Amino acid sequence: MSQTYRGKIIRGVGGFYYVYREDGLIYACRARGLFRKDKIKPLPGDDAEFFVTDETDREGSIVQILPRRNRLLRPEIANADQTLVIFAVWKPEPNTGLLDRLLIEVEQKELEPVICFNKT
Repeated sequence: MSQTYRGKIIRGVGGFYYVYREDGLIYACRARGLFRKDKIKPLPGDDAEFFVTDETDREGSIVQILPRRNRLLRPEIANADQTLVIFAVWKPEPNTGLLDRLLIEVEQKELEPVICFNKT
């Protein structure tokens, strides 16, 4: 195995995970089978270690997902810093119960909430 690098998964499509490396290069990587065996799904936002399998085509293989700070289910992402919650002021009337539930979840995930009301 060649040298491993660290990067951030920025997108996952069709079994490929696009990993942004600190030098600005993006690699199309596959996740090793051990993730499936351990039931770990790489997510956008995950910090990962990978090795390059083809430097010309910028392809690689993810070998480790580093510990997550948090994980959201909708959209399914990891290591978020902030959440934007958007509600209509009218038509429909704001559902304050839903807003309360979202803010509780955001607090539990230790995220900074930003509340935006539109249709003013």
